[in-house]
Amino acid sequence: MQNFLRSYLLIWVQIPATPKPFSLFPKKRKAFYGLKRKRKKLLKKKRVDDIMKYGIIGCGHLGSAILDNLINSGIGKTDIYISDKNCSLTDLAKKTINVSRNNYDVAKNCDVLILAVQPKDMENVLKEIKEVCNLKKIIVTVAAGLETNFYDSKITAKVIRVMPNLALTVGEMAGAYCFGKNAARKDIEVLGILFGKNAKLIEISEDKMHVVTALSGCGPAFVAYFIGKFAKAAKEQGLDEKQALLLAEQTFYGASKLMIQQKVLPESFIERVATKGGITETALKVMDEADVEKIINETIKAAVNKSKEVSSLNK
Repeated sequence: MQNFLRSYLLIWVQIPATPKPFSLFPKKRKAFYGLKRKRKKLLKKKRVDDIMKYGIIGCGHLGSAILDNLINSGIGKTDIYISDKNCSLTDLAKKTINVSRNNYDVAKNCDVLILAVQPKDMENVLKEIKEVCNLKKIIVTVAAGLETNFYDSKITAKVIRVMPNLALTVGEMAGAYCFGKNAARKDIEVLGILFGKNAKLIEISEDKMHVVTALSGCGPAFVAYFIGKFAKAAKEQGLDEKQALLLAEQTFYGASKLMIQQKVLPESFIERVATKGGITETALKVMDEADVEKIINETIKAAVNKSKEVSSLNK
């Protein structure tokens, strides 16, 4: 016990006394809390300044779908600018407060600008916004047939060309993108916000964009064509028109969803359905004898050639 007390006293003696009481807070508490409020105000200002501003020129089917994606992704309405010379500004004002018919003002106020006008109108739009374009601004164009060098020769900006399709309006877009000379891979972060989290976008070299235009760009119309023809054939065999269309639509949708979710290739999927000597196999033979594959090849080829023609007119 004596040894324990001796050790305790020795340790106590070696600890130096604190000359003044230590406090985490300064004496002038008002000054401290004033600094704290000032710091919060500066941080808030920084967050506001860091928020990207988005602009859309052209609010047709694609432009309106992109606008909906921006709003649904949580972008504030005050951070979205819209310009359209044809649509009702009253209708657009219901979605966002920054609406105009002045393309220059929209381009000036945004960090990311989406060009969703017709190819024939694009050159005039670029002339209007040229003065406010710079290497900090990201330009995303969804116009078919216009190559990135068309934009790079007329404006200075980070240009990303995207070929979307109409399924964008329901958040199920398939498409591709490529970069202009000033854009970089880090700039594609905005595409998820613009086109939705379920969009399937692939990066390609620009010379392949004509094929993407034919396949996924025109594709929704091709699918609708087949659905309509199948429904019409079922109607001719006695099914009610509305019932036939419902079953055709759901069959195409369900088959596509199953193939995507289970990652089944078309040939393997056909084998699941078409048993040897069965009904499906008999029907598929009719398609083979009619050389449907050749017709589809010619369809895609015609679309590719038309895309090249449109592109050549704008070089």
